Amino acid sequence: SEDEEEEEEEVREEQPLIYRGHGSTYGALYSARDNTDSELSHVNAYEDRANPVSLLFFLWVWPLLRRGAVGGLESTTDLPPLPKTLQTSLIREKFRKVLVRRGSVATASTNVDVNVSVSGQQGTEGWSTGGASFLDSEVAMRSIARTTPLPSTTPPLTSTDSSTDYTGPGPSVDGAKFRKTGSQTDGRTAKQSTSLLFLFSAANRAFGWHYYPLGLIKFTTDLLGFAGPLLLYQLVSFIENKQEPMYYGYLFALGLMCSTLVTAILTSHFNYQVNKVGLKVRAALITEVYRKSLSISLSTMSRYSTGQVVNFMSTDTDRIVNFCQSFHQFWSLPFQIAISLYLLYQQVGLAFLAGVAFCILLIPVNRWLAVKIGQLSTRMMADKDNRVKVISEVLTGIRVIKFYAWEKHFSSKIFELRGRELKSLKGRKYLDALCVYFWATTPVLISILTFTTYVALGNHLTAAKVFTSVALFNVLISPLNAFPWVINGLMEAWVSVKRVQLFLQLEEIDWARYYCLDYGHYGGHRADSVKSNAAAAAMCINDASFSWRNSAGEEEEGGSGENRESGEDGEERRVKRTWTLTKVNLTVPRGKLVGVTGRVGSGKSSLLAAITAEMIRLQGQVFIDNLVDGFGLVTQEAWIQQATVKSNILFGREMKPAFYLQVVNACALQEDLRILPAGDETEVGENGVTLSGGQKTRLSLARAVYQDKSVYLLDDPLAAVDAYVARHLYTHCIMGLMGHKTRILCTHHHRFLRDADWVVVMEGGRVDQVHSGPPGTVLPWLETQQQEMAPGAEKLGGGGSGEEEEEEGEDKKPLEATLDVCAPEAGGGPVCEDSGSGTAGGSKETALVQEEEKEVGVVALSVYLTYWAAVGSLLAPAIFIALFLMQGRL
Repeated sequence: SEDEEEEEEEVREEQPLIYRGHGSTYGALYSARDNTDSELSHVNAYEDRANPVSLLFFLWVWPLLRRGAVGGLESTTDLPPLPKTLQTSLIREKFRKVLVRRGSVATASTNVDVNVSVSGQQGTEGWSTGGASFLDSEVAMRSIARTTPLPSTTPPLTSTDSSTDYTGPGPSVDGAKFRKTGSQTDGRTAKQSTSLLFLFSAANRAFGWHYYPLGLIKFTTDLLGFAGPLLLYQLVSFIENKQEPMYYGYLFALGLMCSTLVTAILTSHFNYQVNKVGLKVRAALITEVYRKSLSISLSTMSRYSTGQVVNFMSTDTDRIVNFCQSFHQFWSLPFQIAISLYLLYQQVGLAFLAGVAFCILLIPVNRWLAVKIGQLSTRMMADKDNRVKVISEVLTGIRVIKFYAWEKHFSSKIFELRGRELKSLKGRKYLDALCVYFWATTPVLISILTFTTYVALGNHLTAAKVFTSVALFNVLISPLNAFPWVINGLMEAWVSVKRVQLFLQLEEIDWARYYCLDYGHYGGHRADSVKSNAAAAAMCINDASFSWRNSAGEEEEGGSGENRESGEDGEERRVKRTWTLTKVNLTVPRGKLVGVTGRVGSGKSSLLAAITAEMIRLQGQVFIDNLVDGFGLVTQEAWIQQATVKSNILFGREMKPAFYLQVVNACALQEDLRILPAGDETEVGENGVTLSGGQKTRLSLARAVYQDKSVYLLDDPLAAVDAYVARHLYTHCIMGLMGHKTRILCTHHHRFLRDADWVVVMEGGRVDQVHSGPPGTVLPWLETQQQEMAPGAEKLGGGGSGEEEEEEGEDKKPLEATLDVCAPEAGGGPVCEDSGSGTAGGSKETALVQEEEKEVGVVALSVYLTYWAAVGSLLAPAIFIALFLMQGRL
């Protein structure tokens, strides 16, 4: 309709960042899809170009069925484009617009566009973003478009008093005491906490115009369903009496046939349209959960496991989609039952009350069954979340599990969790069977009771009354059998709605509150020199404290050494006690190299997380000079997209051959591309499983460099490669291609800080010391600091004289000849390869990713036999006979 088209245009105007190829994560994520859509733009969907007759009888499906019959449906590219009304991008924007309008999701305060290119994986949950984002990207271009004003209770963006400045999600800090602001309630805004049904309300606003008119079709179908018994009564009466003209009989028979045909057509259209609404709801929920998982901070995301988020987008979404069918059936089935009973009253009088009384007796039983099924469903979903979480962790660390032969231990753990889930599922299925048994036998018992009562009252049964009553009883079978399933579906949908709704109500990162957007306000009442330094710097942090959590009872002053990880990898994210950075003052000049060093667990990675708004700012100010351009972030854990090497590097950016070649050479990938089967067109496996640890690190670094940001945050990317490869990356990439950029390099290897303009030493969550001066003075200063440490204490970092000598010896080897001979894995031992034959996963003759084997055609008899054996030699034939008898009865 015109209103819908205007609304879609309005959505596009209000959220333009969604469509920017380089400034939005969705632009990068959907770049391949958009290219496919443009190639197929000349091909309309079968349904869109169908004529009214074809739409009425679904003839437009025939070309697709004919193509599938000849074996032409091998992939999604063989399918026609979706109709315009089912395009995910428009559905996503419309649903998002409704959520923002109703205030059901957190919105920021000003128009801020923040782009962050990241390489690596932050924790296990991916990157959190606001606005447009996606879960599985490391070079994630963060785009946050905010158009709604701040609530009246929200403090200003910048405060003249840094100690009481607003801190975004979580509490503010006034000295050492925590206090919650008026707009915060357990991580949600006050408006969110009072809207308990916002998900239903938003879906109603977005898709109700399509869904509710279908009730008219359903109502008409239900009415036509009773035309059969009524016309049958007239036809049988005509045959019994033989007093009316013959053409009456033909008219009754014709009407019986036409009513059946029209009912079938309307039922098909109703089911098809309801399924279309279900697809819209599914697309809206999946994309919103997907976006939400990246729009919240890591501290908030830590409450949910990957398995829970996957279940939100799969099982819970399926159950909510099933509500689309259950809702219309919820009012339709009682309506059908009521009309059937009324028509039975017309046939057998008050005798039908005997059947009604029996139905009333079953209501408490049905209610008890529904409550128990809901409880078991909730328990089963919790067990499913735990099982999926463990399986995800096992698949992620399957290599380590195989190395240490831990298969039996983790298998027993998975089977234990699966046993709990099956126990809940078993109980629910037994209750389902009991529920179906009661309602399946109800029509038969109603018929017996009704006819017995009718005869006992002294009435005479005629053929017309018997045939009509039996037909009406058969009409009762469908709603009576379906009603318990509808109740179960509604209970399951309610459980899933509460789960998904709680997740969607989590407050998102508010960039406008986290960052100081104007350096004129930076520093509050401080001296003008502070503001002038901010104006000349790429970023400034002024007297700021940060935390991973916002619970006042769990915050501590400084870091806790008791619970730190033993390794640098993920040091700050897996501590049991809340980690904080306190009283951080840091100014990063433009175009300079700033080194960050310190002991393991001293807060180096947390400092980068604080800059990128992943931590909660408790006090102070953070100023970024070019917030629109954002950051290039390279984390310790490399993440690789399941695509070609070129796609991983470009990640939605336009191909620039000269710059692309420079990036490949600077990141030491030229030798890898030479020996890969198809060069940079070689497809790597999921999470880069066909690549070694060093290759994944260099590919992630190349992806970040190609984004061409002005500020780069490098979280020790040189630790995952050999010494000679690290020297190449340092010389040609960090100091070469990125030499004019602002770079913050976290490392515990001092040799990579020899050219640093500034060096920051972290200690216990604090900026312990800062050194600035000519690059040649950095290493002597670090050695002096190391000598002043207490005897026996842990060193600030590696890079002693022995390591330097080893590096000098390694430099004598040609880089191209030794680049991938032995590349260490990020989390384990080295993966050694034959540099002359290929890389970890294939050779020139063999593709790195093999096509999955699959069966086509008729299902083999062995499959049915296997299923038969799994069910059981006694139970399987019993079920088969029961199904056969049930079909014969119907």
